[in-house]
Amino acid sequence: MNASGLTRFARRHNIWPAVFIALVLLVVSFNWNWLRHPLDRYISKKTERTFTISDLQLRLGRTPTMRMRDLVFANAK
Repeated sequence: MNASGLTRFARRHNIWPAVFIALVLLVVSFNWNWLRHPLDRYISKKTERTFTISDLQLRLGRTPTMRMRDLVFANAK
């Protein structure tokens, strides 16, 4: 099925609400700790300092909140 066929199928069967609900459930139930190590590497590389965190939590809402536990950010050389 090509892209135009998929779009026609989606319009005909009205699956967009289901896709939207599935994406919302994915974001809500996503384990943000999976992004902890890539975030560690990215910040360490950009700042040229050692950066580590032991726990990462993200709450989405009107005011998104990111919490990091046991954050270690080394001093500059």
